[in-house]
Amino acid sequence: MSPRWTYRLTRTEARLIELVAALRHTENLGRPNRYGLLGDGRDQEALGCYGEYCAAALLNLFWKPVAGNPWLECPVDIGNPAGRLQVRTSLTGHLYLHPADKPTDLFVAVRRDTAYTYTIAGWLRAEQGQQPSLWREPQPGRPCYAVPYRALNPADTLPR
Repeated sequence: MSPRWTYRLTRTEARLIELVAALRHTENLGRPNRYGLLGDGRDQEALGCYGEYCAAALLNLFWKPVAGNPWLECPVDIGNPAGRLQVRTSLTGHLYLHPADKPTDLFVAVRRDTAYTYTIAGWLRAEQGQQPSLWREPQPGRPCYAVPYRALNPADTLPR
């Protein structure tokens, strides 16, 4: 993976992200869980915020850190009807998609390399990954489409 697509956080950035993740978690308490997550979701919220922040920094986009907003606001037409990218961050080497994800949405997969280093692993349109052959149950009771990073489009080809 090209260093161009890797972002190293400062300690100050990491603290800001942790604060946003805690605020998001508090705002999301009592909301329905869309994907059957077990537990309170704090760690997943933080992981998502880290990935979103780093993707925004690498793509030179604005990160809007609010609850219920998994999108990066894109100022240009990227061939996506919504004009937005959705970021998914993982520790497992897969981009996870769900049946409820709109087939035309663009997803950017971010990989956590270390506590302070994140890399854009690639991207795809949801319909590319919502294939029966990719249907898995990585956690009991949480089936989804698991797209290996090697099957993603290279970050350099992301429509911008």
